[in-house]
Amino acid sequence: MDSKIQKNLQTAKGHYYAMRLVEAYNILRRYYDRLPFQAEAEHAEYIGMFLRILSELGKTFELHFYMETLEKLHAKTPHPAIAYQLGMVYFFLKEPRYEAGKKMLESLLRHPDAQDYHIRAKMMLAQYYKTVHSDIGASRQLIDSIGVCNDPHLQPLISVWQAVILLEEKNYAEAEITLRSVLASTTLETNWYACFVAKLNLACVFIERREVDKASQMIAEIEELFKGKNFKLLNFHIAELKKVIVAQSKPGPMKLSLIDGEKILTYEKKSLSLNTKIPSDKLLMLLAKRGYLDKAFIVKTLYSRSYDAKRDDKLIYYHIHTLRKRLGEMGVPSDAILSEDGGYRLVSEVETLEEEL
Repeated sequence: MDSKIQKNLQTAKGHYYAMRLVEAYNILRRYYDRLPFQAEAEHAEYIGMFLRILSELGKTFELHFYMETLEKLHAKTPHPAIAYQLGMVYFFLKEPRYEAGKKMLESLLRHPDAQDYHIRAKMMLAQYYKTVHSDIGASRQLIDSIGVCNDPHLQPLISVWQAVILLEEKNYAEAEITLRSVLASTTLETNWYACFVAKLNLACVFIERREVDKASQMIAEIEELFKGKNFKLLNFHIAELKKVIVAQSKPGPMKLSLIDGEKILTYEKKSLSLNTKIPSDKLLMLLAKRGYLDKAFIVKTLYSRSYDAKRDDKLIYYHIHTLRKRLGEMGVPSDAILSEDGGYRLVSEVETLEEEL
């Protein structure tokens, strides 16, 4: 390889770690277009970086060209560098060919001349077992077998993998310590991807511990760090975690049952006996049944008359306030009942355990 190409590749690497993915793509795309004509060791060296760039920029359609090229090259010359690239491409396809990728990468672990690719291959295979089979034991075995790694860009990713395994094993304290260690030694400028996945998995630790505020704060921090970067996979992972946080923030379900003729409301192992002769309790029964009640319906049902805003708004609010207070004694958050469009909505789901209720 001539010095000009080598210099261009180093420039591309600099662009990549500085999050200038478009600039890195423009250089690497020209280099990988040489692949059908002259396969070089540097193609394998930079393939992980190039695949990440294609995925984040949403250019996954290009992967099929490289897959077909690599398949032809591998059929002709099954060199470890070609096998490694092909296995990686299989995993990064829009519809991943996991089994084909697994077969290719596992062959590298048995190949005497493929030592340079073992660490990356093991991390991809750990992803395979976690994603496809939910076999965290197999993932741990692969990551634990890596041993000492002197590559300053790979070591943080190995540490993140160790934290991911601890997280899956519900060892949240050790997972957090490991991730914070990664963040203490990694910056956005030196290794943006390791920084991102470390923060993302730290948010997952907070979610698993139901520390919603901490998780939300971490997601906000990630968004601020990557503000203005239209990275597809990064934004997808952030959006997915936000969904989990929203679901976790929502009050849990309540159960309404009839026990010995008594109506019992249960929330997280605490119970409340309801008396439908009490307006607030009757209101709760109605909310449990309908989900949303407008003020006119509330007044008609509780007092058998038409709704008059001037007279009834304060009365309705008093009953809602009383109801929120009673539910609060069970641990139900006050925003389980929301004011909405001229009425009130019960956000929590209520499971009715007796049909006559």
